[in-house]
Amino acid sequence: MKFRVARHTDRLEAVAAFYRDRIGLPEFGRFVDHDGYDGVFLDIPGTGSHLEFTAGVDHPAPKPHPESVLVLYFDTQEELEAIAARVMDHEVTPANPYWLRNGRAFADPDGYEVLLAAQRPPLPRPTGDTRGNVPGDDLVYEGARVFDAMGPVVCPLGHAASAALVAVSHVNISSAARSSIP
Repeated sequence: MKFRVARHTDRLEAVAAFYRDRIGLPEFGRFVDHDGYDGVFLDIPGTGSHLEFTAGVDHPAPKPHPESVLVLYFDTQEELEAIAARVMDHEVTPANPYWLRNGRAFADPDGYEVLLAAQRPPLPRPTGDTRGNVPGDDLVYEGARVFDAMGPVVCPLGHAASAALVAVSHVNISSAARSSIP
């Protein structure tokens, strides 16, 4: 399975440059005047996931919401800080207090938040009742999804796990995949 998040923008070149040149996601394609749309495809290395930004037609771009965020997980704090240094002038305070403690937030040219977080260590598979809290653990296991008190956490589904959640996209970028980003 592949996963792509697409978003319309009124600032296609500025948004593409932010994610490509500042965040470091490789551009692997673009189109011009396809049924009135222009667009850019950006790869999230090692994940099978992509971002697509489009512009055109006669409708405006959606307005950002403080809970509509893109979360990028990195294997190390050093990887996270290298990206943060390139987007430092765009740092914002996230609306969700969880991200104040567990990540760094930056606004893209449209005002949408990009959260950078270091990956947590893999979580053990729960035993016993998985419908509620596991004794001695502050995590709630719900099927293949794992939640802590403030929201989803990285699931132990292997490197480059990505999950589309309502209004939040979480993507894990492994060290191996990061080596292909400038």
